[in-house]
Amino acid sequence: MPTNVARRELVAQGVPDGAIEVLSPEVSGTIAEAEIAGEKAAERRWESLLIVTSAYHTRRALWTFENVLAEKGVEAEIGIVSPMTGQQTPPTLYWWLTWKGWRDVAGEYVKSAFYYFVFYRMHIPN
Repeated sequence: MPTNVARRELVAQGVPDGAIEVLSPEVSGTIAEAEIAGEKAAERRWESLLIVTSAYHTRRALWTFENVLAEKGVEAEIGIVSPMTGQQTPPTLYWWLTWKGWRDVAGEYVKSAFYYFVFYRMHIPN
């Protein structure tokens, strides 16, 4: 979703425009996004952070942000929301009937396994 559209939607939902910050540089990947957010959160002493992502991506995104922010010593409350399924994400019951569903949802299972065995195990304190 383009930044200006996302900002307009957040403001329409009651988020003050001054409370919205688009992080840069633009990156690709959940870990890189969490790293940038963690740096900003630590620098600015954020008390809360709201992650907006696709419904099928919420579990891995939340876990990643929690771990990266904890590593940076950030104690902010982290929330996560997503649009209703069927808007920008495949429908819950029918995702497996479309190529996009397989790409997005099934791909998320593969990514989750990769993150668990590679990223999370490297970042979980003993």
